[in-house]
Amino acid sequence: MNVLLLHAIPHRLPDRIRKAPEIEHLSVLVEPEHAHRYDASVDVELVSNTRDPVRARDGALAVLGRRRIDHVITPFEYTLPAAGYLRDVLGLPGIDFSTTTRFTHKNVMKSVLAAAGLPVAPFHIGYTRDDIATAAAEFGWPLVVKPAVGAGCIDVFPVHGPDDLTTVPPGPLVIEKLLDVTAEYHCEGVVHSGKVRFTAVSRYLQPILRRREQPGLSGSYCLPPEHPARAQVARLHDEAVQALGLDSGVTHIEVLDTPQGMVIGEITCRMGGGGITQNVYHQYGIDLWREWLLLSLGMDPELPVGPRPGICAYYQLPVRTGPYIDAVDTAMLEAMESVLTVETHLRPGDIVPARRSLSFTPATVYLRVADEEELADQVRRLDELS
Repeated sequence: MNVLLLHAIPHRLPDRIRKAPEIEHLSVLVEPEHAHRYDASVDVELVSNTRDPVRARDGALAVLGRRRIDHVITPFEYTLPAAGYLRDVLGLPGIDFSTTTRFTHKNVMKSVLAAAGLPVAPFHIGYTRDDIATAAAEFGWPLVVKPAVGAGCIDVFPVHGPDDLTTVPPGPLVIEKLLDVTAEYHCEGVVHSGKVRFTAVSRYLQPILRRREQPGLSGSYCLPPEHPARAQVARLHDEAVQALGLDSGVTHIEVLDTPQGMVIGEITCRMGGGGITQNVYHQYGIDLWREWLLLSLGMDPELPVGPRPGICAYYQLPVRTGPYIDAVDTAMLEAMESVLTVETHLRPGDIVPARRSLSFTPATVYLRVADEEELADQVRRLDELS
């Protein structure tokens, strides 16, 4: 079948997915500065902005002038709405524009979840600094200000008072009450024909927004079966999927534990970032990239395998803005007890941008430990080394 991929900076499909046997011919909509990521075997169509549905439509029509398109796919947050729009206007199967909007526009998402009776933080949509002041008058300080459509905690700011906000991200914004988060969980799901077929519940090593204050503690671990939070997080995931109306796809939800109970942070219809997909594979033997591709092509998921012994985790090494100068000692890390593998993402001389995802890292370390106590010891050692 002929497949059209919407590329989003700075990402790329894994080779095993890009060259999967189900894809007979791959066409890619990509911005000019990223066309070099694809070789001559790929039909590249340049567009100035792959996130713009109209420009993506024009690019898709150019591809249709050369060959038919059977499916439009994208696993990237920023291009999910444009992909849904293309499916609608081209009459193609898959997740439509309305559904992708519910999973990517945080005001729409939270409005639907709240209407379904699911717990979310108090929030307002806003556009200006005055709207932030209005939300503070209603909710009180502190607040969280974030783009209504965004990913990776880019341009997400905790605001503790009126003098704390030096810049306002371009609107529309979602302005939320900043909750007292005691733990933050995430859950990966596989949904097929309206039914949740698989969930993997994990806990972040620390709540995401705290990474700005303590950037070394970045990563997460799969919860053991007996963990008391596991069932509740999975239930909130399933209820959110039903409320937002996803028929088939993969999901990633973030759930905040607070003194008042668990609250849904966000949910999206794509894989989680960072080391999440690989960690799920280590724990359950399930390749979420593969499941995403099959569901995107209208096929049945492969699933099971099942839980493997121990607790699988990943840890992301911290990095500073500017030229990257410290090469990761992969051999030293791999020699550590409990380490499964190490993935490196940066080379000396690469530039680390100031505006980046919180999952941006020079290397990801994957571990398998016996219990949470051993995990804490290993994370402490990694934190000292980095």
